[in-house]
Amino acid sequence: MSDQARVCWLSGSIYERKNILKKILKQFEGNDITRIDGTVTYAYMEQQVLNSSCFADKRMVIVTELPQPSGTKVTMINHLKKLLDNLPADC
Repeated sequence: MSDQARVCWLSGSIYERKNILKKILKQFEGNDITRIDGTVTYAYMEQQVLNSSCFADKRMVIVTELPQPSGTKVTMINHLKKLLDNLPADC
């Protein structure tokens, strides 16, 4: 198991979250960064997480809001947990 964090949950004030995110983004300069919000479906988010990048060694996916569930929200949360447990090595 790697010593590096693969998933980070940012909480706190908007100011603190923005500052932490800026520091994290500096570490990913030159890599693919995808932003996910509540306007996309879970299937789209899953596709973005699982697809490899052609142009960068590493990818970062920023989820600002849970996507639209295609079924029930509980099912989507269970699928999300499985997705986070099985992230590709480049994500």
